[in-house]
Amino acid sequence: MTKGLWAVAIGVLGVALASGLSRLVNAPGPVFVLLLIWCVGLVAGLVALVADISPGTGAAGGLVGALLIAAILALVIAAAPLAPGATRPRLGDLLWTPLLALVVVLALCGLSGWSGVRASLFIARRRKA
Repeated sequence: MTKGLWAVAIGVLGVALASGLSRLVNAPGPVFVLLLIWCVGLVAGLVALVADISPGTGAAGGLVGALLIAAILALVIAAAPLAPGATRPRLGDLLWTPLLALVVVLALCGLSGWSGVRASLFIARRRKA
């Protein structure tokens, strides 16, 4: 498989694992984000043990996972019915705090994927020696 396909696989499998664990323990939103970060690193590490991928591919997989969750969340918010008299938030209302939170989650998921691959490669090298 190519690097891009491995990155997508890491992102999708990380999101699936985090979603399953979140539903299993009935976790709130912030705990789901922590599960996502942890699961992306775990999946990237396991993929690195199976296939020869670089840490950059693991980081890209983390970014894919975080962007997948952001896209799903945006679609759910856009499709949610409004209560009588309620209005959707304007762009100015969503600009700074959610944007900064998204950037932080993207960075942490990318770092988690990168670290998972690095740790896996370290373990694989130690096992051979």
